Amino acid sequence: MRKKRFSTHVFLEQLQKRNMQSKMHRKQTPGMFRIIEYLYAGVDASKVDFDSFTLDELEYVYNEAHALYSMEDIYDEEIERVNWYNVIYEYVRSTQNIYTLLHSRKKQYAGKDDFI
Repeated sequence: MRKKRFSTHVFLEQLQKRNMQSKMHRKQTPGMFRIIEYLYAGVDASKVDFDSFTLDELEYVYNEAHALYSMEDIYDEEIERVNWYNVIYEYVRSTQNIYTLLHSRKKQYAGKDDFI
């Protein structure tokens, strides 16, 4: 069986065909994720570095929280796509994926190659 070579030309063509309009209205900043991290971890207010984010970022995250669709609706593929662009959804999803990978019992480590 002959291996098929990767074609960047075909790849870029297919990307353009499947291009979806970005729904991200604003560039996501480290401050936004810091706010979500504080909320998600339940950090005590006395330990929050309020200089690490702006009031605009806080307002944006607050609005994003209200824009999230409920987890009951998440099984609908269209609604899940809408949540993809939500900064809170992205943070929680990536955190859960990291946790799952970290605690997975089905890890596969690269073996030492003894090929002579």
